[in-house]
Amino acid sequence: MSLDPNDAPRERPERPIRAGRSTSDGAQRPAASEASAARTQATIDRQEKSLADRLLEAITRIAVALDNRSDGNSEMADALRRNGKAMADSTVNFTRKVKVLRGPLLWVLSMVEPVLAFGEVVGIAFRKFTGWRGRGTEEKTSE
Repeated sequence: MSLDPNDAPRERPERPIRAGRSTSDGAQRPAASEASAARTQATIDRQEKSLADRLLEAITRIAVALDNRSDGNSEMADALRRNGKAMADSTVNFTRKVKVLRGPLLWVLSMVEPVLAFGEVVGIAFRKFTGWRGRGTEEKTSE
């Protein structure tokens, strides 16, 4: 066996352990765990904003539905419009602290949103149908 210096195991120089990596200009980058935590917090913030927006949209649609009724619920609709944003934000803040309520809130919201959407469409279709049917009955009675 020859003692060639290329066959010897290479020694790696020790690197100092740092919290973050430095950039080309010498600035420190946050450590991987800090960056991951920041991304996680940003995702949570986006989800909470989305939830607040969904709640506000549902509250607004309920206010519109109350306005369209003829039984004098305009006062309630106005109150929902005035306080809707605060109601949505405070609900999200409350469920942030009491996490056990976040699941039921999402479940209720997932039930209310389609009912509001389909309710509006079905209401329009029903009014069109009754108007069309009423015209047909009027034509038959005038003959």
